[in-house]
Amino acid sequence: MKLIETLEDFPNLEEVFLTIGNFDGFHLGHKKIIDELMKFSQQKESNRNRFVITFKKSPLEILNPSIFKGYVFPFGCKEEVFEKLGIDYLANLDFLLLKDITREEFVNFLKEKFKRINIFIGYDFRFGKENMGDVDFLKKNFENVFVVDKVDFDGERISSSLIRDLISNGEIEKANRMLGRNYFIYSDEIKGDGLGRRIGFPTINLKINEQILPSTGVYFTIYKLKERIFPAMTYIGKRPTIDGTEMRNETNIIGLNEVEVMELSKIKKHKIYFVKKTREEKKLHNLEELKNLLYNDREVILSLFKANGGIKDEFHC
Repeated sequence: MKLIETLEDFPNLEEVFLTIGNFDGFHLGHKKIIDELMKFSQQKESNRNRFVITFKKSPLEILNPSIFKGYVFPFGCKEEVFEKLGIDYLANLDFLLLKDITREEFVNFLKEKFKRINIFIGYDFRFGKENMGDVDFLKKNFENVFVVDKVDFDGERISSSLIRDLISNGEIEKANRMLGRNYFIYSDEIKGDGLGRRIGFPTINLKINEQILPSTGVYFTIYKLKERIFPAMTYIGKRPTIDGTEMRNETNIIGLNEVEVMELSKIKKHKIYFVKKTREEKKLHNLEELKNLLYNDREVILSLFKANGGIKDEFHC
């Protein structure tokens, strides 16, 4: 896959199979668009110009940062996903440099670069300065515009913004169903203060990164070490029992043997798969009370893992 970072680097191609979007998290709606693009391109002889235009940063983060909750994917994941899917060209662009391009200018740019364009977009796709471009405008300018209908779940349209809301509200199970996989956080390990170890629940502590942090509380999560998966309990919060002030993302992995503990200690970046929220955050009177509650949390999570201990993750980023 060829990675493109500026408009100046766009190649001149005879025919392309093109889609445009933010594609954060790659949910079931995104999957449907790419599936249609791939299926159609495979019917053509010149099927090796599968082209995706996306953005390094979400337009929402740039245009309205006060309501932007974070990313579903960690930075760098989209490139890996599209390469695995068989995309030939990925234009990962800086939205700041594009936001003032009009719909006419953008369409003319595509026409200059590509002789024949097969474009695949969602029914509510908009583009260009002030979002003035839409499906009808594309159809007026291109012969082959394929519009993919909305994808619903329980009567709601699947969208990245809805998935972000669900994750930030702790509704992990519903978010996972819309994603078609487990939401994960992939981040660097940071040094903790050893409190978990002192009370018998050692944790790996992850740096709060650009991804959406689920609401405060305890979660049934899964950790994958090599080819083995382990039940885990992840705590998101400020540790009110000890009057903490900093937001923490801490995971206790259950069932590691001594060799696996040593292997874990060598890993500097960890991937935590979220399955289900198991309880809200609580302020307790002392550490002994907290320790007893954590024993109970562990039993709940072991029970959930026994009933449904798999993870679904098509991506390795």
